[in-house]
Amino acid sequence: MNFSALNRRDFLRTLAATGIASAAGTISAETQAGSATGSANLASNTAESMALHRLNPLTLAQVVVDDEFWSPKRRVWQQVTIRDCFRKFENYQTGTLNNFDRVKAGERGHHAGDPWWDGLIYEMIRGSADFMLSHPDPELEAQIDGYIERIAAAQAIRPDGYINTYTQLA
Repeated sequence: MNFSALNRRDFLRTLAATGIASAAGTISAETQAGSATGSANLASNTAESMALHRLNPLTLAQVVVDDEFWSPKRRVWQQVTIRDCFRKFENYQTGTLNNFDRVKAGERGHHAGDPWWDGLIYEMIRGSADFMLSHPDPELEAQIDGYIERIAAAQAIRPDGYINTYTQLA
């Protein structure tokens, strides 16, 4: 293929707008025709192509995984792995989830876990919520609601809502 009929900006714009496969087809047609107005025609083809290749994102609730490979793994992650991770947050070094309770109580001193573990807890909660969109689990939801209440209580002690258990304890 001869891409020299396009300047760099038009070439990159075409790739970004329509994807490599459809851009290569459009470029090939323009360069093989030997058109002197390749860039102008390409711009109008790009607008048409964008309408044909528009992607529509799905929400997590719209995605269904039901097969012999992933479904059993997802079941294990939801029934075993998520609960095990939360159990470790509750028990590791006197419980990293207890850091929120200690902040709420106004304590200072020892911080359980590494400084960034608040973020890991938040991501575990978010990831668990993603799993529960497709497979509701009232027991896990109640457990997570309890964690959220503890975090919100620690956050509520400051008027600006700032919460970082490491900096507030250590």
